[in-house]
Amino acid sequence: ALELLKLFLTHAQGLAVVVDEFGGTEGIITMSDIVEEILGDALPTGDVDLYIEPLEPGKYLVSGDVRLDDLSEHLGFEIEAEGIDTIGGFVFNRLGYFPPSGTQLEIPRLAITVRRAGHKRIEELLLEKTTGAGEADEHPTNRVAA
Repeated sequence: ALELLKLFLTHAQGLAVVVDEFGGTEGIITMSDIVEEILGDALPTGDVDLYIEPLEPGKYLVSGDVRLDDLSEHLGFEIEAEGIDTIGGFVFNRLGYFPPSGTQLEIPRLAITVRRAGHKRIEELLLEKTTGAGEADEHPTNRVAA
């Protein structure tokens, strides 16, 4: 899955056709399928503890499986991510790699820190609203804490 994700990130392709050993078509796979495979199901199951916990004004502790549309309601602005359903999937997609705990990502209006990452998913994030303009940032900054 990671090899295919690298191909999706380096080439402007939205999907890939899966071919068997005889040249027959087995199906298609999308970037969303890859992210779900790596981070777990995008749609939360009943045993997943989802939370958006306000810590102080403009600062939130959130589960990595929180849906972007739910999070956008709490933040008061939209997080644009075509084909991505969760904040954990969004962070993974923007960075292009599975981030260890302490990794930071800055996008317009929001600073994101990975607080806890499991074997195959981002479990918890710290979000802090920033005073950036609302325009799209094509090159987000990111860094890993030492």
